[in-house]
Amino acid sequence: MLPIRSQFVLSGDIRDTFLTPTPSGVRLQGLTDCLWGFLRSMGFEFLLIYDRVDGIRVHPAEKPVQDKAMQLLNLSSVNGVVSMTNLDSLGNIARRLVELKSARAALVIDFASRLSASPQAPDSLDLKFFTVMEKLSLRAEPFGREGVGQQEPPLFNPVFWLLNRAHDMPSWFSLDSDRVGSIVVPRPDFEARLRASEVLSPQFDSYGRLSVAQRRRTALRFADATDGMSLQNMSDIAVLARWQRIPLMEVEDAVRCFKIGATDNPWRKEYLREKIRNARPYIEDRVKGQHQAVTKTMDILMRSVMGLTGAHARSLGGRPRGVLFFAGPTGVGKTELAKTLTQLLFGD
Repeated sequence: MLPIRSQFVLSGDIRDTFLTPTPSGVRLQGLTDCLWGFLRSMGFEFLLIYDRVDGIRVHPAEKPVQDKAMQLLNLSSVNGVVSMTNLDSLGNIARRLVELKSARAALVIDFASRLSASPQAPDSLDLKFFTVMEKLSLRAEPFGREGVGQQEPPLFNPVFWLLNRAHDMPSWFSLDSDRVGSIVVPRPDFEARLRASEVLSPQFDSYGRLSVAQRRRTALRFADATDGMSLQNMSDIAVLARWQRIPLMEVEDAVRCFKIGATDNPWRKEYLREKIRNARPYIEDRVKGQHQAVTKTMDILMRSVMGLTGAHARSLGGRPRGVLFFAGPTGVGKTELAKTLTQLLFGD
């Protein structure tokens, strides 16, 4: 996309961590670090990162890199932070960076959702800034590096906007410029969670005592149990498991602890099978005249606790072990049966 787009609007799961190749192996890093890893592999020399709280700073925070960026863009800084006062200044800096031909560099506008109080109807100053940036997206030109063969296409010095939601900036901005690309960052899929689980598993207690096959199986379970969750959530689960001393073989308990704040899992208790096995008289004493409903309910509960249902296998992903749908007129015992089952299973 860098040869054909001069600006990118990134929205969605931008505050997650991402799998990033590094010299020491794959790591989970924030979007800015992940983006920088990609750009560095493309020959980029530095990033400028802006937000309304911290202003502009140079990434990576290495003095030779910062000094070069300051010199090339004619900037001054205090402790690595560029002095600027308003969006007009940011527009001027963006123009100098985009038009720079002696170095590959990029600008990241972070927390762009906070640039305007009314994104779809910005005030005059905000409107001027967005118009400047729109015009810049159309006027920018890609360039090739001197001394590099023809195999590498000319690239833009791009601008990246990081938004919580795509509508947090004027909709016309990306619609009216063919040079602005819109990318929605999705929640990680199963493959991404599986790779993340392999990276995070060594943080669990007992990891070193497991065989290669056991590690692979628990990685699969970890990925399955975190369906719909972010990689940052998975990282937090690993930290919590280490703090709570939850072994890797009980990774579902670590996920459950993260979700509800409790390590105790009543479904793993040995006494639960015995309680369910002997529960019919107790339930029928409280729910009168519903022998068929009680029989079916007890059958489902027993098979779920024993691990004999497909619903049980799928429950590792946080889905229910089963769903009981009680239908009937008022007064036949639907609510009482639900209350009785809750009392039986969880003691409350």
